[in-house]
Amino acid sequence: MKASTKRNFVRWLHIATGSVIGVYIYSPWGQVISFQIITKAIVIPLVVLSGLWMWKGHLLRKLFNANR
Repeated sequence: MKASTKRNFVRWLHIATGSVIGVYIYSPWGQVISFQIITKAIVIPLVVLSGLWMWKGHLLRKLFNANR
């Protein structure tokens, strides 16, 4: 897989999961317990990890390649 394809995938994952957080905050679905659990346990960590990967992914790739 090319680097640009990976970058686009992570970018769209970040946008999609961020929009789920917007739905959680601004819609009545935020009151549904199962939606709260899914958002807090799965979506928020995905947003954080994808954001960190887009921000500092080059350093993580360099770190992992140095350990090989």
